[in-house]
Amino acid sequence: MLLSLGRSVAIHYAAKADLKVDFRLEGSVFGGIVIRNLRVVPTAPTTVESIDADYVRVDYTLLDLLRRRLSDAVKNVEVRSARVVLNTDKTPVKPKLPKPDERIILPAIFPEQVRLSDVNLTIRTSPHDFVMEHLYVDLLPHAPGELRVAQLRIPNAQSWKGITAQTSYTNKNLVLRGLVLDPLNQIRLLDIDASRIRTKQLEAAFDLALAEGTVAGSIGLTETPTSLDTKVRIIGQNISVSRLADYIGKPAGALTGRIERIAIEGRGAIDMPRSWVGEVSASLTEAGEGNIALDSCVMKITARDGRANLEGADLTSGSNKIHLQGSAALPEHIREFGRSPALLDMTAELPDLAAITAKFTPPVTGAASLKGRLEISQGTLRADVGVTGSRISYGATRFETMDGSVRLSKLMPPANSTKVYYGDLQSETHFEITNVQSGDYVADRIAGDLAGANERVTLNGLTVERNRNRLLVHGVYRLPENLHDAENQPAQTDFVLQAPQAAEFFLADSPNKVSGPLEASGQLSFARGMADGQMSFSGTNLAFRTLLIPQVSAQCSIARSVVYLNDFTAKLNQRDFVAGSAVFDLQSPHRYHGKVSANITDLATVQPLLKAIGNDNALGGAFALDWQGTGNLADFKNSGGLRLKLERGRYGDLRALQANVEASYSPDGLDVPIVFLASDKMDFQASIQAKDSTLEISKIQIDQGKAKYGVGNLSMPFVWRNLGTDRPLFPAEGKVAGTFQSENLDLKRLSEDFGAKPIASGLVNVKLDAQGTLENLRARADLQVRDLRFEQSKNLEPATFDLTLQTQENRLALSGTLKQAKIQPLQFEASMPLNLARIARERKFDEQTLIAAKLQLPRSSVNFLRQFAPPIQELDGDLALDVKIDGTIARPVLSGAG
Repeated sequence: MLLSLGRSVAIHYAAKADLKVDFRLEGSVFGGIVIRNLRVVPTAPTTVESIDADYVRVDYTLLDLLRRRLSDAVKNVEVRSARVVLNTDKTPVKPKLPKPDERIILPAIFPEQVRLSDVNLTIRTSPHDFVMEHLYVDLLPHAPGELRVAQLRIPNAQSWKGITAQTSYTNKNLVLRGLVLDPLNQIRLLDIDASRIRTKQLEAAFDLALAEGTVAGSIGLTETPTSLDTKVRIIGQNISVSRLADYIGKPAGALTGRIERIAIEGRGAIDMPRSWVGEVSASLTEAGEGNIALDSCVMKITARDGRANLEGADLTSGSNKIHLQGSAALPEHIREFGRSPALLDMTAELPDLAAITAKFTPPVTGAASLKGRLEISQGTLRADVGVTGSRISYGATRFETMDGSVRLSKLMPPANSTKVYYGDLQSETHFEITNVQSGDYVADRIAGDLAGANERVTLNGLTVERNRNRLLVHGVYRLPENLHDAENQPAQTDFVLQAPQAAEFFLADSPNKVSGPLEASGQLSFARGMADGQMSFSGTNLAFRTLLIPQVSAQCSIARSVVYLNDFTAKLNQRDFVAGSAVFDLQSPHRYHGKVSANITDLATVQPLLKAIGNDNALGGAFALDWQGTGNLADFKNSGGLRLKLERGRYGDLRALQANVEASYSPDGLDVPIVFLASDKMDFQASIQAKDSTLEISKIQIDQGKAKYGVGNLSMPFVWRNLGTDRPLFPAEGKVAGTFQSENLDLKRLSEDFGAKPIASGLVNVKLDAQGTLENLRARADLQVRDLRFEQSKNLEPATFDLTLQTQENRLALSGTLKQAKIQPLQFEASMPLNLARIARERKFDEQTLIAAKLQLPRSSVNFLRQFAPPIQELDGDLALDVKIDGTIARPVLSGAG
């Protein structure tokens, strides 16, 4: 009955921890229990993923438990065939810190004997798991034992296998010797002495080889009625910081350097700093964190008579030197840290910033100096830090001088205070940089002043000045209690730009400068995630290279995060303009409606815009555009219409360009009755319609001069209304029907018609016929090229190339032949699975698709090679190829003979 009661209690408390427990309980509650077939699984998100154990035995003395003599109560612990899986990604483990007034005590239970057989532990963490497999440990009071681990894998470190060590456990004194992970990481000795745990004393000593260095020391703990007296002595030498960082999960390269020596020696009550007596010293070389690189770092801290002294911390990088020095009164209790008197002085002389930022891409250059003091007095933290710099540059940004300062004060709260972090915080920040250049942009002076009072942060002024031009920004922001709410906090800002000559913001020789007077202003406010305000912009006689815009203006207002672009107009001359208006909701689903119209009688007017992006092609022609639409962006429910017309156009070498497009669209479909593109050399026209679940491209016609070189039609499954959703765009059962035929299409002329440099010449014939569905497409395409020549290999005799592609029952087969006078026909065959329905559904092509192909060239005279190297007058012999290609698209495997 008592065992049944104990089982019910265990199940009850497990359920409170979101765990389901099942096991069989045997033995006697008076002297020992056995748990068989233990199974623990979560019922809600928790750190425990699963716990399984075949056998768990605990022997104890009930009388000692009742007398609270826990150190003598547990006699034996035995675990067989156990597997524990924890998942810290789903519910991260947070260390449980003692409460400010909670006394720290030693663990009381140390069994007289421990046996672990086949214990396995997995802790799931991203990106790699901690794994310990097949642990066997014998801790025996009267005989030596052994520790064995089949595999140990630490995240971001290597995996170790076949780990062994010798153990002894006489009188609860655990000694572990000779545990070798690898030559760089060993536990030479680990001694945990719990023989005096009855008198609340615990001691440990260790000697380790760690991360290319050594660490040795001892720790003694004695529990008192009020605290935990501690004695510690640790010496570490020649330790690789980068290897150590790997073991604690830091990204590769995050920490670098070498700890030449670190020494920690001290004693005192662990939670009573005033009792501490000791010294910490450290020396590092070639230290670095992220992109900051140091040559050396030396530090020494001492504690005695209720005071801690930072006797010095010196960091050097080339000629750069940073020095810190300070002291603090050690408080009576550890919870008073942060309120007890303290002083820290810091100075930095950095004549060569490039040395300390050598890992930056690119490095920061120039010189800087810093001087500051942090002081805690009468429970108030005060900080005063100043920084200056000269000739500083970073990439394309540089400035001549820099001057900045930060002053703050904060009444430090008690340890158990729930006061918000910005409470009683006052701050003033000022910065100023002069003679600024960033790329093509320049400014004489950029300065700002920021003030903080509790949760209120005020930008008293951010000024950008260049000769007569000036930008002025003000703002206010309220800090959140929870930083996750930062985006929803109240804020206000206003700005004014007065630029009588915008060109002065650019380098004098900048090709992208804009000249002319500019004005802009605005006021914006944000509250509860909503925006309100208004903005305006205007300019007259603005010039960009040879483009002149006599007038441009825009005005918009914002109400509850809805932007009303009441007017945007850019007049290029008396006839040409670009204009628009719109309403747009900044919040999802981002509803909008708007219209844009443009009329440009000669596109040469806007050619400077092309040159600005590195395109020097000539541009010309009359262009007109009208668009209007409405809808929302989140789920692609949009309606609208477009009319585009180009006449007498020119682009590069293309002449007489024409374009005529009329289109309308809605959530139900797309209708483009006219698509007409033409030049003086080629015409293309078609009609496009998407409706219900079908996309039709009809009346396809390609003409070169007076000859019709291509005609066709295509119908395929396409669900227009599914655009912008997760629903399939191409239904597998939808019908496909298409034909296309082209005869005597001139390859060289086609390239020239599109303004591209020809790579080949010849006459092309194409015939395509397709029908069926995406899940069972039956299609055939025939391609024939006659008089094929390549521009870079004009010595080659002309060739004929034939290619046939067929799809049926989700397979693609192709065969081709290349014929040339100097060689026998070169034949190529291939086949592979081709599931178009799956490709459309997954929106990707599987690169692991199997392929089977072969390439054959009957025995031919090698004289044909003279076409590639005319100086060769005589070449005898024959050549044949029989090549087989297997494997996958990603990894083809070639075999055969040649």
